[in-house]
Amino acid sequence: MGAEHQRTFKNIELVRKMSANGIPKTSIAKIIGISVDTLDKHYGHEIRTAHPEHINKIANKAAELALEGNDKMISLILKTQGARYGFVEKQVIEQQDSKAMEELASKVKALEKDAEADY
Repeated sequence: MGAEHQRTFKNIELVRKMSANGIPKTSIAKIIGISVDTLDKHYGHEIRTAHPEHINKIANKAAELALEGNDKMISLILKTQGARYGFVEKQVIEQQDSKAMEELASKVKALEKDAEADY
């Protein structure tokens, strides 16, 4: 029977970084040289918490950039989180006059007829 695995600071940090970045437990265990059961036993907390903490740090940085006036971050946050408060992107469709619509419909029919020859 082998010696009991001992947690080390190096392995704790390695597990946290890999887990935060979405590396599967099987790969983490192979890299450290232990079984998945041993990984769960000794590093379960790190496996469960590293990814959510990582995402939280990124979200905080995105919010910070938005508050500093970064237009892309403002747009991203409002698109992904602002809908419940009324921030919704709207698509504007301009209506053409009837003559322009008839010309467009005619062009579409011509394209469809040409495409039928390909089938």
